[in-house]
Amino acid sequence: MEADYKVSVVVIVKNDPRIRYMLESLLAQMHKPHEVIVVADYGNDPSLAIAKEYTSALPLKIVVNDIAPGYGGARAKGVSEAQGDIIAFIDAECIAHSDWIKNLLLGFRKPHVYVQVGRTLGIEELGDGLEHFKWSRIEFDEGSIKPI
Repeated sequence: MEADYKVSVVVIVKNDPRIRYMLESLLAQMHKPHEVIVVADYGNDPSLAIAKEYTSALPLKIVVNDIAPGYGGARAKGVSEAQGDIIAFIDAECIAHSDWIKNLLLGFRKPHVYVQVGRTLGIEELGDGLEHFKWSRIEFDEGSIKPI
């Protein structure tokens, strides 16, 4: 069932060379993303040169936020560009565990699950902590929202 979902991964970047490590982590995903959309908050961001190095290895689209300045506008730009069934967000300074997308999709097996959130750690915080990632699902049922 999870193989049927196309996942668009939206990456927000603002002058962060650590994007290289995050893109490497997307290359290692068990469930490959349908597309990876890198959104720069401004056009002269030097991080974009790093992202461009991955255009042959990942289904990468690089765009510049022209909706509204800041993180919210950049996310909105990423959503407007996404073609997948599910949109996953990750920041440039994070690393996705190799089963990140696979685990994300597991939650959507249950009816009424429309949003999932997971614990994220910055690159500096990771150490050997990857095994401690926790997932939460939010279920919408008759107008109420409850964590499951």
